[in-house]
Amino acid sequence: MNVVHVKAVLDTGAYNSIGPITINLIDGAPFATYRIPNVRYNGLLVYTNNQVSAAMRGHAHIQMQLALDSQFDMIAEKLGIDPIEMRLRNATQAGDVTASGAKIGSCGFTDCLQQVRDLTGWKNRWGRQKRGKGLGIGTMCFISGASANFFGHTAAASAAIVRLMEDGTVTLLTGVSDIGQGCEDTLAQIAAEELGVLYQDIRVVASDTEITPVDYGSYSSRVTMFGGNAALRAAADAKRQLFEVVADKLEANIEDLEAKERMVYVKGSPEKGISFKEAVLAHQAAKEGQPLIGKGFYNPPAFDMMTGKGNVTPAYAFGANIAEIEVDEETGIVRVVNFTSTHDGGRAISPMRAAGQLEGAIQMGLGQALSEELFFDKGQNLNPSFLNAGFRTAMDMPAITAHHVEHPDPAGPYGAKEAGEGSTVPVCGAIANAIYDAIGVRIKDLPIRPENILKALNKM
Repeated sequence: MNVVHVKAVLDTGAYNSIGPITINLIDGAPFATYRIPNVRYNGLLVYTNNQVSAAMRGHAHIQMQLALDSQFDMIAEKLGIDPIEMRLRNATQAGDVTASGAKIGSCGFTDCLQQVRDLTGWKNRWGRQKRGKGLGIGTMCFISGASANFFGHTAAASAAIVRLMEDGTVTLLTGVSDIGQGCEDTLAQIAAEELGVLYQDIRVVASDTEITPVDYGSYSSRVTMFGGNAALRAAADAKRQLFEVVADKLEANIEDLEAKERMVYVKGSPEKGISFKEAVLAHQAAKEGQPLIGKGFYNPPAFDMMTGKGNVTPAYAFGANIAEIEVDEETGIVRVVNFTSTHDGGRAISPMRAAGQLEGAIQMGLGQALSEELFFDKGQNLNPSFLNAGFRTAMDMPAITAHHVEHPDPAGPYGAKEAGEGSTVPVCGAIANAIYDAIGVRIKDLPIRPENILKALNKM
């Protein structure tokens, strides 16, 4: 694919809110998914008599990727090429530079496509099932935190403080906000790994604006990248100070020391060492009782949102989803039978929590694809209750396979990238393409309600 022309018209409601950010994001990560050397983008943000707009998981990327994935399938059909093969031929690779000048570091997109194809038996099933049953592919590229601050500040930074306690435990202070994604545990794991102690030795104090350092928020899949790097650097600073004292005590060079399993010892000679607790007490004695405190700060190179050029993020995550669906042509009802997700989120620091993020993203994506919608009349929301907003419940969910494809990125703590919003992005494209495979009608509007399918079938 050589050229893509995009025109986007966004309803921002009665106020700017997140609108300017959203219209900027459309021309970002979605075009890093494929090798598209030329992009023409026209964006229009419109004030309307609707309620204030706000960000939702994967905002802007979802609609853009639906259009891109639908277009890829349409082109593949015209050329007589398998849709996944079409994507493999155009897939972004590590080291590529996008049309907007973004430099791609790690990239496991090809692996994601190949693995999701193999996990679902795509080659033997796509286009070969009986009418009413279909498979569809959706893809994504998503930022691991925005390098520009969304809320009027010049920095997008995160800071952390680590204090090594006399009993061998560690206190980590961070401004990161845990909103259910488990980020406190992730930061604790990062600090524990760097210091060579156990996870249970770390006590996290978070989001107390009186005592914790700055972090600019849990948004844009940034916490592991930004807060994690800050925690890693704070732990490394504390370890460096600890090693300076232990090196004299063990008569060794600092660079020859290692911290692991609550011990500090000479590399290759675990017997020549002392416990982590003893090391902290030795530091306290050598520094006249002063506490051992490490500080860490992370702020990536700034991104100019006015020009849209360069890296909007320190690292890009990639993924591919396949939806297996059944369509009842008498009612137009779509039933999602199986959903398979492959996601390159770099090194999965906590595979269980990462899988939970992917499954939650799929749940949200299915709602956007099939049932969730706000209705307005002269600016008044007609369905303001969660009861009639169309959310997918546990009873509506298909069997999900979430598979990590680890391509560690040097920008992330221990190679980690995002695993939060990104997996929401491919869901709508996968559903729309699966519907076309099942019954031969292409739906381009969201949500894909039964009446939309029936209308499309009547026009055939």
